[in-house]
Amino acid sequence: SAEGLGMGIKVLPKLARFCKENNKKLICISGQGKPYNFAKKIHANYKSTMSLFKYVASSDLKKLISSCEVVIGKAGGNMSSEFVSKSGCKIFYASIKGQETDNAKYYSDLGIATNVGNDTKKLFNAIIERSLLISSVTTLDALIAILAACSSNPPVMRSSPQPML
Repeated sequence: SAEGLGMGIKVLPKLARFCKENNKKLICISGQGKPYNFAKKIHANYKSTMSLFKYVASSDLKKLISSCEVVIGKAGGNMSSEFVSKSGCKIFYASIKGQETDNAKYYSDLGIATNVGNDTKKLFNAIIERSLLISSVTTLDALIAILAACSSNPPVMRSSPQPML
C-alpha cells in the first residue's frame, strides 16, 4: 500500500508497468524509509525493467539524468537546477505547494519543462507525447523517475551509484 507516501512514489507501480510494456528502462531514486520500502516491493516485480537507488551523489545524479530520455521529478531547488542543464524531456510531477510549485510553473512557462501537477493522466500523456518527439533524435532507451522521497533522513552519498539488483 502507498498509504502515507508522497504523490510521486504512489505512481511508481503504474510507471513500472508502463516502462515494461513499452520496453523502457526505469531508474528510481526513492530516498530512504517508507518510500524506499515501497519502491523495493515494486522493484521485486520489475527487476528486468527497474533499477532502484536510495540516494546518489550529485555527480552520479548528473550522469543518470544525462543518460535518460525522460526525467520526472519534483521541482525542488536541486532538481530544478539539474533539469535546466539537461536537454530532452523534463516533467515536473507531484511538487509540494509553495516553492516547488512556483519553480514548476516558472520552468514550464519558460518552456524548459512540462508541469503536470499531481495529475497522473497528464503525466503519462506528457511522457508519451514528449518521448515520441525525442525518439527521432536520440537512441537513448531509458526512462528515469526521480520520485518524492518524503524522508527526514539525510542522504547517503556514494562515489558511484549502485542499483539494487
